[in-house]
Amino acid sequence: MNPKFTGIVQNGKIEFYTGQKTYLNNWIKTLEGEKVVLQIKKYRPQRTLPQNAYLHGIVFTVLSNHTGYTLEEIKDAMKQKFASKIDDKGLVIVEQTSKMSTSRMVQFIEDICRFAATELDCYIPPPND
Repeated sequence: MNPKFTGIVQNGKIEFYTGQKTYLNNWIKTLEGEKVVLQIKKYRPQRTLPQNAYLHGIVFTVLSNHTGYTLEEIKDAMKQKFASKIDDKGLVIVEQTSKMSTSRMVQFIEDICRFAATELDCYIPPPND
């Protein structure tokens, strides 16, 4: 497992959040004499646990009950329809919901709900109902 260290760039320097700098320094000590790779990327919030619970507990469940497909079949079908693309080699690449940002997850859920309403005549209640 590779730990993640979070902070903010201010005045051209990384300022780590509380406790992160100590944890980072301790981790570096365990790698003494090893070659390492440092990767820095812009923070992107991943989908939230409530979003995930709504997607699996409500959206996929309602669609499964409405269509007769299993939860896994519905999940795969919706990801294929709304979270996939064809790469330059002609392969279908399906996005993992666990890797979606919060805004991407909102779009994915909205796409599914719109499809359910317009194409399947299936009402999916909003998250706070």
